Amino acid sequence: MNRVLIVVLLAFLPTLAGANGHAGVPDILGTWTATEGTGLTYQGKTTSTDNGHFEITIIEQKGPTFVGFFRWSLTKEFDHLHDGTRRTNRAAEMFLGVFSGDGKSFIVADHPDTGYWSGRMLDNDTMELLTVESGPHAFVGRWIYERQ
Repeated sequence: MNRVLIVVLLAFLPTLAGANGHAGVPDILGTWTATEGTGLTYQGKTTSTDNGHFEITIIEQKGPTFVGFFRWSLTKEFDHLHDGTRRTNRAAEMFLGVFSGDGKSFIVADHPDTGYWSGRMLDNDTMELLTVESGPHAFVGRWIYERQ
């Protein structure tokens, strides 16, 4: 009888663990690439997936919180973006994020910039990100990322 009870408890352990408020938070570990998107810089220039490569990698996730890197590179003639320390046409920036209680929407703080992203999961392998950077190197953008 005890063995049966142990087997039943082990079978339901993932469900019981989800009762702490993390149920429904998707696993987003891995690499995601922007398949479409556009942004507007403080100089009034537009950047998009047509003139650059934008990729995020989620390296750690604990329940609703996650950590990763945002890597971007632009065509050589399009070098007007700022990575938080200098103007450049490529960078890798760390970020921290957290899901809201709905398990679909999230917010991200990027570092060393002063940027924020709000995002939402469109499905298990697609997310939408809205990017906002304030200050002297202001930037806004909307991007669709797909898991690789």
